[in-house]
Amino acid sequence: MKAYIAEAIGTFALVFVGVGAISNQPFGGDLLMVALAYGLTVAVFASATAAISGGHLNPAITLGVWLAGKIRGPEALRYGFAQLTGAVLAGFAAKYLFGDVAVLKGSVKDNPQRYRNEIPEVPFALGGGVSNPYHSCSRMKSSPPAFPGLSFGPAM
Repeated sequence: MKAYIAEAIGTFALVFVGVGAISNQPFGGDLLMVALAYGLTVAVFASATAAISGGHLNPAITLGVWLAGKIRGPEALRYGFAQLTGAVLAGFAAKYLFGDVAVLKGSVKDNPQRYRNEIPEVPFALGGGVSNPYHSCSRMKSSPPAFPGLSFGPAM
């Protein structure tokens, strides 16, 4: 049970900090600050939850770990449910604290032309994010067998 609570808290923090960073930037604002907010949140909470739950914080990572055979299907579903719960609660908290601007700032409704060229890339990004760590970790000889950090960076 501690693992699922840790995943929910970590995912809550990731979504809340990310939405907060985006909603506090003017349109076309400082993307470096948004990236630093996301990156530091992932670094802190992945490290904090690694010993408890593995530090997934993302259903795509949980899917990759399940495909690699490191966790069973029911456990992966529970991880995904905990992550989804944390993300939804973070969305409600952001909407309550920041108002509708937090919801509309990064959505297609805000600027439909902004995402015109990015929508076709979604399947490739998801495929690279899930398959690359699985294949890279299984073939890497110089690092421990469960070290996806080296392959997630180049995949993203």
